[in-house]
Amino acid sequence: MVVTDKDVERVRRDIEDIVRFAAYKEDLNFFYPLFSYVEIYVTDDPSVPTAAAVNKNIVVVNRDFWYKLKDFEKPFTILHELMHIMLKHNDRAMEILREKGALFHELWNIAADGLINDSLLRLGLVRPETFKPIYLDTISNYVKVPPSSLRTMSTEQIYSLLVRQIRRLGAKTSPIPVVKDILPRLPRGARRAWQGGEARKAITKKEIEEGIKRVAREAEGRMAGRGLSGVAREIDELLRPKINWRAFFRTLYSSVASAGRVLTTWSRIHRRLPALYPGYIRLKPPPVYVLVDISGSISDEEVVRFSSEVLGIVREHGGTVYVIPWSDGAWGPFEVKTRTDIIKAIKAGKTGGTVLRPALVLLEKQRVRPNTFVVIFTDGHIFDINEPDTRRLLDRISRKCYVIMVCTDVIPSLPPRVKAFKYKV
Repeated sequence: MVVTDKDVERVRRDIEDIVRFAAYKEDLNFFYPLFSYVEIYVTDDPSVPTAAAVNKNIVVVNRDFWYKLKDFEKPFTILHELMHIMLKHNDRAMEILREKGALFHELWNIAADGLINDSLLRLGLVRPETFKPIYLDTISNYVKVPPSSLRTMSTEQIYSLLVRQIRRLGAKTSPIPVVKDILPRLPRGARRAWQGGEARKAITKKEIEEGIKRVAREAEGRMAGRGLSGVAREIDELLRPKINWRAFFRTLYSSVASAGRVLTTWSRIHRRLPALYPGYIRLKPPPVYVLVDISGSISDEEVVRFSSEVLGIVREHGGTVYVIPWSDGAWGPFEVKTRTDIIKAIKAGKTGGTVLRPALVLLEKQRVRPNTFVVIFTDGHIFDINEPDTRRLLDRISRKCYVIMVCTDVIPSLPPRVKAFKYKV
């Protein structure tokens, strides 16, 4: 029986619910940008008995398997495959398949699955019942290494342990039954149920609540834990800011007399010896305004990188950080403290042309303090950058603030006080 339009629509609605669930659950919101990047297909091909990651941005699910899943098992299944894509497991798996054969490909799949599934449990997802995923406990019994030690390892390290054990025992088949979910190509006849970019559609508060209730109906209970475990090193490598914001702010602080200084004053009471010593106040650094380009020329990967850099600014600055998303308009400013705040701020804007002036006008209306830091993320293709009004406005702001422009493609002509550098995505 072939995949029908009804099958495609049913899977698409389920994916929409999972997107909402991931976007608004604090421990899972880093998955949200991936839904704007991947495509999800439905197949009835027996070569994909469950679900699989294909190439660099495709997930395929077996229709009959999907229909058997309970609501709380569907996010586990999809997020598992997204982690394969995010950690670029497919590239390494295909390399192993070509060079060493099917057995070693299975071992890599086992190592990747064990680490991913353990991480999903620690992120609060519920252990599936309809199927039996591979966990680190299973791998631990075979390689004789405690699960706590495996959690600190990368996929490559766990794979090496499996290979070493296979060779030591002289085994010719995989020691742990595994359903291969890292495939080289999409099965014939598969139909697309989710297209990258659909995640950017507006989600109303009512839709959010309904989606979360539907997906999490059977997922109540105690959370297995917070944070990523052994896979953290690989995720951090992809989401870690590339710019050394700590060094950047240290340099700027040294040129701003008030930033980070501690002053003593009798207007504050000394906590331990109020009769002998004055209290003290720590002067906060000036705020940071981050102008994020979300125009139509910005790719989903650039949006992910920009959000990671904003999070790096939040972590290293020590003061208030505001985000202003802009395209042919500007929105905000939005104060951000977490990745969730950053994602919500970026989603608040609308894609369009690349016109910088509305963002600069909005920034000037904030009556920013002298020595405020302004960071502009863009691809550099700014439509009005050479218009006199825009240049005068940018020059006026740069005389009062420290302005840098981070460009992913080209560096446009800028006023002399605006610093710019190229950023490789």
